[in-house]
Amino acid sequence: MTRSGRHEEDYWLLADIGGTHARFTLYESGAPADSVPIKKTMVEAAEELTFMAALQAFLESAGSPPISAAALAIAAPVRGQLIKMTNRGWWIDIAALEQQLDSREVLLLNDFTAQSLALPVLQDQDCRRLNDRPVQLRSPCALMGPGTGLGMAALMPLGNGDWRPVVGEGGHMTQAAVNDEQAEVLSVLRARLDHVSVERVVSGPGLVNLFQAVSVVKGAKEEELDPAEVVRRAKQQECQASQDAVRLFTEFLAITASNAALAYGAFGGFYLTGAVLQHLDQLFDVQHFHQVFVDKGRFSSYLGDIPLFQILHENATFPGLLNLLSFPAEQRAACAAYRYRRSS
Repeated sequence: MTRSGRHEEDYWLLADIGGTHARFTLYESGAPADSVPIKKTMVEAAEELTFMAALQAFLESAGSPPISAAALAIAAPVRGQLIKMTNRGWWIDIAALEQQLDSREVLLLNDFTAQSLALPVLQDQDCRRLNDRPVQLRSPCALMGPGTGLGMAALMPLGNGDWRPVVGEGGHMTQAAVNDEQAEVLSVLRARLDHVSVERVVSGPGLVNLFQAVSVVKGAKEEELDPAEVVRRAKQQECQASQDAVRLFTEFLAITASNAALAYGAFGGFYLTGAVLQHLDQLFDVQHFHQVFVDKGRFSSYLGDIPLFQILHENATFPGLLNLLSFPAEQRAACAAYRYRRSS
């Protein structure tokens, strides 16, 4: 439908399928990256819906409009024809999706691939500078963000004004410790978990893991809390364990960010995003983050020259997906993990 409610054009379906929320949006075909959707909805993880049922409900609520292209960002590895969500009990059957949409083109990609594609089109007001280092043009950018899990990606310049995203599963790298306190906390978690990945400590559930591990180390009462309660207690300074958990979260975030910045040479900017940082708000100690970020011995000055940003945009996934759909066909195919295009 158009803004007046009439079916005169075709539309783009964009979706951000995360571990806690699934967001479906509808845009007019050809919409620029800064566009506002003409319809959107959000589905909580707790709702008893399958992915296909949630998608069908959204399309029906929009009047079953003609979809010319669909781009879905998924918080999971996009491999094979059946995609299992990492932190949500959803499966995405690509064949069923293509049949349901009956669109000319379907693109599937990791959610942080989509967010990386937003970096060239974000406005100044969409980002907060965390240091004063200048961006070096035609240099790689990288981003990572804690939410229900931890995502990570990079954006590489191709030398002709184009960019190519590089994405993996960096959130599942093994978390390292750089001091005795961190090592003791990770030791507690290793006794409980099959593998202490970065995501196990740098995420919303990771905050809870840290709170419980700190409680064990300090001999305090171990409580079952949700991430919001850990943050609330830390903000109100109600218990030392919650404050220590937030500080350790910041340190582990910085350790992983600096490792990624070194790996990618991210002099085009290293960007932090994710709902957890938004919820922490003033509890996110930028000075302490930066201190840990550059603490790399002989390469401290190297890291000190990397520009740091926090993304403030409500959801950078959608400008990233809109940017992707503006690319020529070959470039879209190169950026997406899966692409279906109907021949006629």
